[in-house]
Amino acid sequence: WNRMAAGTNVSYPSFTKTTPPRVWGYKQCMEVDSQFFWSGAPWDMVARSYAADTLNKAFRVSSYSQSSVIAVSAMEAIGLSMAMERYNGLIGRRGRGSRVAYTVVRGMSDWVHSPLQNKGNGIWAAQPVVEDFNNGFKYAISTASAVVLSTLQARCERLPMVIPRSSPANRCSFAINYN
Repeated sequence: WNRMAAGTNVSYPSFTKTTPPRVWGYKQCMEVDSQFFWSGAPWDMVARSYAADTLNKAFRVSSYSQSSVIAVSAMEAIGLSMAMERYNGLIGRRGRGSRVAYTVVRGMSDWVHSPLQNKGNGIWAAQPVVEDFNNGFKYAISTASAVVLSTLQARCERLPMVIPRSSPANRCSFAINYN
């Protein structure tokens, strides 16, 4: 982010190796299907603008703007979501069976696009990327896994104890190997 800040003259939040992951909810973040929308710096603000417009309409407010929301470009969840919603729609029409609840959890590593450099006269150029992709990828997997596993752990801890108390079913814990 230091290189992006130097290239854009904008301050960004500082992060360290111990900074916890940020969890975004449906009121701050949307996934924009990248099979219909190209990712990259110029399109990021357009995608954020679309997300803000959608949230304003959905919640009947006018408080969201392109600078107050996040839009991520991806396409994997669109297919899964469509399949799940179609299945759940069939269940509802047939009147038997149970809907399947689902949640999409996305882990992100270092960056969405290369740091930018303002060359003047409205010309922007991408700077070469020097980040360590492998460590960023491991961090994304670890932090996304921690969110999911923490949720499952909390659900497990609310379940009644199984007899005998030493049963593996009573162990509601997890560990992540960051190596």
